[in-house]
Amino acid sequence: MASIYGLAWRYLFANRVRSLLSVAAVMLGVAVTISGSMIAESVREGILRSDELRVLMEGMIAMLDPAMLFIGLVVMLAAGFLIFNTFGMTITRRRQQIGGLRALGLTRGQTMRVILAEALLLGVVGAALGVIFSLVLGQLLIAFIKPFAGQMVAFGDATPELPVVIFAAVMGLLITLLSVLLPARRAARAAPLDALREPEAAGLEPARRGQTVLGALLMAGLLAYVILMPPGEWVAYPLDTPLTALVILLWLAGVLLLLPGVIGLAARLGRRLLPGTTGRLMTDNLRRARGRVTLTVLTLAFALLVIIALNGFMDFFLNHSVGATLKAAGQRDAFFVSRIDIAGGWGEIIARGLDSIMLADDELQALVETVEGSANYTLNYFVVVPELSFFGTGYFSYMIDPVLLRGVGEAMFTFSEGDWNTALPVMEAGCGALVSPAVAARNNVGLGDTLTVTGRGGPLDCTIAGLGTSVAGATIISDTQHDQLTDMNPSLVLILPHLDTDPDELAARIQALSASFPEIRLTWVSDFAVALDDSGEIINVAFNAMLVLASFAAAFGVVNTMLMSVDERRREIGLLRAVGATRAQMRRIIIGEAVFMGAVGGVVGLAAGLGAVLVIVLTYGLNSMGLDADLLPIALASAQTALATGFAGLIAAPVMAALAAWLPARGILRETPIETLALT
Repeated sequence: MASIYGLAWRYLFANRVRSLLSVAAVMLGVAVTISGSMIAESVREGILRSDELRVLMEGMIAMLDPAMLFIGLVVMLAAGFLIFNTFGMTITRRRQQIGGLRALGLTRGQTMRVILAEALLLGVVGAALGVIFSLVLGQLLIAFIKPFAGQMVAFGDATPELPVVIFAAVMGLLITLLSVLLPARRAARAAPLDALREPEAAGLEPARRGQTVLGALLMAGLLAYVILMPPGEWVAYPLDTPLTALVILLWLAGVLLLLPGVIGLAARLGRRLLPGTTGRLMTDNLRRARGRVTLTVLTLAFALLVIIALNGFMDFFLNHSVGATLKAAGQRDAFFVSRIDIAGGWGEIIARGLDSIMLADDELQALVETVEGSANYTLNYFVVVPELSFFGTGYFSYMIDPVLLRGVGEAMFTFSEGDWNTALPVMEAGCGALVSPAVAARNNVGLGDTLTVTGRGGPLDCTIAGLGTSVAGATIISDTQHDQLTDMNPSLVLILPHLDTDPDELAARIQALSASFPEIRLTWVSDFAVALDDSGEIINVAFNAMLVLASFAAAFGVVNTMLMSVDERRREIGLLRAVGATRAQMRRIIIGEAVFMGAVGGVVGLAAGLGAVLVIVLTYGLNSMGLDADLLPIALASAQTALATGFAGLIAAPVMAALAAWLPARGILRETPIETLALT
């Protein structure tokens, strides 16, 4: 066993640049996963400083954890592409070494163990460095996000959580081992005599026309299907998520099948557009070793695709899903009254150091006396009922007087099943709940069914009084069983002025209460909707900052591909230099190849990312929220929101690729033509 690891270590050291690139990619994946958890923990520590805030926000903040873990896995997948590419190429270069060892008695099993030992060493070192680097990266990311967040988000101290550290390290090691499994099997199965043959430099490889056509048909068919017959119009919870995942996987499969043909097309177009021998050599080299070029371009495209898809999905989720009812209320000149300026951000709230965010009895009485006869209003209590939680088990629910709730109507809840005539008697008679279709389906209940939920004093039976959507998607529970669910006062009052009431005049009267009650704050719902958009931008900044690191892993792949390509063509480069090609010309050829790969990756990532936004929105739909809307305009609007990020990625991809190719170009061009030829 010691000899196997010794041999593996020597192989890694002999290819130390590629080994370092692989270690760096694993390190990034592990560090980003842990850092994402640190960001969520920092927000949690910054905001959840009291039991009241914990009830209101803990469930929403908990949604950050899976999102951040997902981004870490994306970076790890990018690392996996790099490692697969690296080992595939290095094993090809080591064919004669492996053949010699096989001829001397090395078995297939021992060959596999040597290669897997290399991967294990890379994975262990990368995971260990990733854990260490995460301590710095997490703080850097939090410091980067803070200026964008302003007062919207409060941050606290954060340290890595042990379960996340273990998960990240194990996933980094597992992805590393899985990435080398196929190259290891290929090396072990090669006959010794075949392996001893001199490896040939990769020639021009035409794309498989059938594969390209299949990829184009798959993507075009999926896009046509979701546009003409959107699954989101009929799919319901719990099928919406797995169906969306399936369609996205098919979309990615189409991208993978189509990519080699796109690379070949780009090479042919480049050959026509770029004059001279330099341009022809630059573009022709894209069609050599098409497998490794495809993997490199795929890694770049995949990173950009995920960034665009997440930006588009966040716009869909915040503006057209949970924020839909909120915007409807904003159009009626509604406003919130609370002890906190909910549009001002949590930083301002924390800075004020309130003893309680709940409205006191005298504040409530004065507020009700001011608005009585001029507006409809609801006194909103926040409670956590796991069975009725829209997200997970910690998301808040509203508890509201049903009569007051009916007064504000669609400003607070819109029915998809039932109506106020049937819901109001149920909610007045006992514990009645207005839930989203997703909550009803998760509990296997429907309109009129009874569901046993967790109350403060024990089980409590609640009747489903209606299905539909509310502000932020939260369940609404009648306050007839107030003491069974909370001992807190309401923390928010929604006020909807009557049609014959001047909203500005009513708002001025409420703000005048601050002379006697200085803690009262008024926030227009339209302003809060803007703040919700700003919150989405902050989340996107956090996501994009982490996903940019996936682009670095992709850039490592460009370095690796160009290193192998340059090494493989060393004799050709030496001959070109010997017959008069200058260093500048060869530098343009080498860096130009990388720029082309980056440009193709950027174009494919942009197009595939925008398509992914359309596929996600049109497949997932709004049925789980109880909303009925035309999905295509929503999908196009979400794609348009993500377009700016996509264009930035389109510009950045070839620039990153050019910078990544500088190292291989610099290394070989420092040699004289004779030195280059002598080393072939």
